[in-house]
Amino acid sequence: MLWKSDFTTKVAQKIAQLRTGCVHRSTHHCLTLAQHKRSLDSLPAGGVLFIGDSITQDLPADEVAPGAVNLGIGGDTTDDVLERLPVYEGITEHASAIVLAVGVNDLTDGSEAETAGTYRRVLESLPPVPILISSILPTDGRRHERFADYPERIARVNQQLKALAQAFPHAH
Repeated sequence: MLWKSDFTTKVAQKIAQLRTGCVHRSTHHCLTLAQHKRSLDSLPAGGVLFIGDSITQDLPADEVAPGAVNLGIGGDTTDDVLERLPVYEGITEHASAIVLAVGVNDLTDGSEAETAGTYRRVLESLPPVPILISSILPTDGRRHERFADYPERIARVNQQLKALAQAFPHAH
């Protein structure tokens, strides 16, 4: 059996952390957040901001809303979004709308109630601009045993997100 070292991965993570000042479990998160920070000065006032996970990151946001800014980071959870919102403070209050699409990654280690609770804190942290909450997209529970209960769990979280949208006057 050949032993495989994670030395190069660990070195790359440490370099990314030192370069970006980001301490996170994912090098991808730190490098993408650093890219977001570098581009903040060139963001148009009044644009639509898309904030979320890999589903958001892979979205051609500019095709959905011309001039939109994609602030998605693959693998992110609601906790990760909440943690990085201060980076976007200079632009969120000037957005014409914010689209939030995050939550499925939370289900790996967290409960539906924890996901909804962190989502509430995200909403409380954003300025009172129109916020569009995207339901968590369904998954096929048959893909893998680990995801067997995801369809039901996603449905429960989506019900809580609907209630949150009704609780915040600027959320839809």
